[in-house]
Amino acid sequence: MALSIRHFLLGRCCCQRTITSIRFYSSIPKDHVKPPSKVKWYFIDKFKHYIEGYEKFLGTKYPKIFGVYNTFKGGVHGLLSDTRMYYSVTLEMWRGTGLHNFSYRQLQVYRQMPHEMLKATPLLVISALPLGGAIFAVAYFFPRLLLTTHFWTPKQRREFWSYDHKHRLHHLSSVFSGLKKHQKHIEDPELGNRMKKIVQKLQHSVHPTVTEILEVKPLFESYTYAIQKLSLVQKRHLAKGLGLPLRKSGLIQDGLILLHTDRAMVREGIEKLTEEDIEQACFARGLNPIGLSRTERIQYLKQWTQISEEVDEDSISLLLHSPVFLAYNHPTNRGLIGRQRFK
Repeated sequence: MALSIRHFLLGRCCCQRTITSIRFYSSIPKDHVKPPSKVKWYFIDKFKHYIEGYEKFLGTKYPKIFGVYNTFKGGVHGLLSDTRMYYSVTLEMWRGTGLHNFSYRQLQVYRQMPHEMLKATPLLVISALPLGGAIFAVAYFFPRLLLTTHFWTPKQRREFWSYDHKHRLHHLSSVFSGLKKHQKHIEDPELGNRMKKIVQKLQHSVHPTVTEILEVKPLFESYTYAIQKLSLVQKRHLAKGLGLPLRKSGLIQDGLILLHTDRAMVREGIEKLTEEDIEQACFARGLNPIGLSRTERIQYLKQWTQISEEVDEDSISLLLHSPVFLAYNHPTNRGLIGRQRFK
């Protein structure tokens, strides 16, 4: 009898824990993303402290190569500044701060810094070894591969962003093929006809209007084109087309951060962005801005944000497909791949 009571109480306790955890999970606001794990947080903390003492270390230990280092001094300052900002944003996320509370710059840094930190770590570690300071001279000749964006000149940024964008464009062609292929699986006749018109426009080098795109939003929430419905191949091309993580959870999380970055951009004023920020924003959203005026670039970003303002976590797939809807046939994109039309 005592054993039965014990089993009953244990079972009730476990059940209560499950219910509590479910309630906690369901109460998480949709503008929150999962904070970094303890292991990743440890790395962020160590990286931040390492960068803070790096400039003084090189100037003291390697005075002869410090002249070479001066070339990278601005880059180190930029890397240090962004590392501190990334550390601060991460700490705020641990405390439960929602994405809507962060600025455009903070969200930009949060999206970019994990990749930048992984890229910078080998260079910084090797250069701290005996004779390792000479690595700066080597890295100077291979900036795209060995240096983060903080060390690039404005000319190099444009060149390297254009290079990466050109490779992402080929994935947009595969994303468009997936849109066409899965038209036949649309069960709602009205939504099917609307999607068919959009595909026909894109096939004839015409982009649909924002209104037409938002009319098929239900297809990207729980129907044919929702993230959960896409094949692994389609999700891979979608991620590659925007330079996002390949894992579904990472794709959704980075898509959510992109969504709130859009909203912060609107909140702070697109027109107030610098030329470089506008250029980078266009590249990150599927458009090659080279050859376009500032007005044309801003107009594209305004079209994009008209869509993101109507998107939430459930319809994030629509935002991730927006490069195809808004920029698939754009002349600057076609020009970047040799003025050939996408397959």
